[in-house]
Amino acid sequence: MASVVRLKYGDIERSTRLVNNQLHIPTIKDMFALSSVDIDGVAEPADDRGFTFATYMSGSILDISGTPAQAAVMSGMS
Repeated sequence: MASVVRLKYGDIERSTRLVNNQLHIPTIKDMFALSSVDIDGVAEPADDRGFTFATYMSGSILDISGTPAQAAVMSGMS
């Protein structure tokens, strides 16, 4: 069974797979049109491939916040 977490950004919820129990930050940025990502209020550092150093449990629900990407701001998505 795949390891999946739920991500909540305001009223928007998405699911994503964990890779070795880590999150891929560029994927989260793309999902929510963000230029920066905080996970449960923490700016999580990532390795050179974009994966968090922190690990997460499958089935977790994580609160996402961050800075909207410039393109999203200009198009009125934020």
